[in-house]
Parts: sequence; structure tokens; C-alpha cells
Amino acid sequence: MKYPIPSSFSRVCVGDIGTMHMNSALGFLMAHSPLGKTYHHLTGDDARNCASHSIMFVLDGAGKLCVGNVKNPTAEWQSLEDFAKMLQAGKATAFRAFRVKGSTPEQRYAAAKYWNEQVHNRPYDKVAYGRLIAKVIVGDIFPQAAGLEWAYYCTEGNERSWRLGGGIDVYRNLNPTPVTEIKRWKEGALEEL
Repeated sequence: MKYPIPSSFSRVCVGDIGTMHMNSALGFLMAHSPLGKTYHHLTGDDARNCASHSIMFVLDGAGKLCVGNVKNPTAEWQSLEDFAKMLQAGKATAFRAFRVKGSTPEQRYAAAKYWNEQVHNRPYDKVAYGRLIAKVIVGDIFPQAAGLEWAYYCTEGNERSWRLGGGIDVYRNLNPTPVTEIKRWKEGALEEL
């Protein structure tokens, strides 16, 4: 399956989210786990393209649309140009952008505002890794959120931003993965852009 590399992000707006497969150790692990099988079942795509990272489109300090990217060591703003270069360099593949179905511009702005105020510049939630790896291997057996309350991993930042900022519990899961976003897309809660 071929994926377009976005040279222009003209269809995305503040509050939209994105998933991709990162060419990393975690991406490899997710692709070769039950999550990879779930991804393949949902999309028909090769499990090696399993979604393993999420981002949110937000406004940077100058009010310019950018990528809100939670990665080690901290959550940061990444320009659209740098994000596109990363995709073009092959560091990530299978990029998809989504909008929360039925969301208003005000809800999307509120979700992005929450991301900027509560997620941006926070440390990456390394403590959650143990539970997330367990989820990758055996499924979601922990009802409460994994990890630290004051730190985030990629999809957790998106989940909280939408649930607590945008007022829509699109994830219905306190320990979401990027595959959760693929599931919600296939269920109709997210629309692909």
C-alpha cells in the first residue's frame, strides 16, 4: 500500500491527529505483536506498517500550525516542514491524518489548547512503557491510565487533550495506542483527511 507524503497540510487544522509507523525499535515491536495483527485485520495493510506513533496538530507560540509531538525526552512543537522532511526521509511511514467526526472548530481548538497547556514541554512518560509493552503482548488488562500523571506518551497526550480539552471521549480508553486511533477510524469516530 502506498501512502502520500504530505508536502502541504492544507486539509488539516488545529486539533486534528495523525498516526504513523515509526522505523524504530518500538515500531518493530508493535508491528510484530498482536497490535500488528489487529492493524492488519483492520486495514488490510501489511503489519509492518502498524501505527506506532501519534501526533496532534496544534498552534506554536507564534500561532502557526505545527505538529505537537510527544517523544523522548519531552513533548515539543515540530514545524510542518520538519515533519514532512522526516516523512520524506523514511523515518516514519504509513502516515494518516484524522479529524474527530462531528467535532466543531471550537472543540478542535480546545483540544489543541489543552495539548499546548498540559502536554507541551512535559517529559515523555517512560514509566508507562512497562504497561504499554504488556498491552502490546497480552492486551489492555489495566483499566487505569498507565504511567505518571504529569508525563505523557504520544497517544495519551492526544486522548487527554480530546477528552479533557475538546470534551469528546473519542478514545474510550485510558491506555490508548496508535492502533486505538486506527480502531476508532474504522468504527467511524474519526474521519481520514
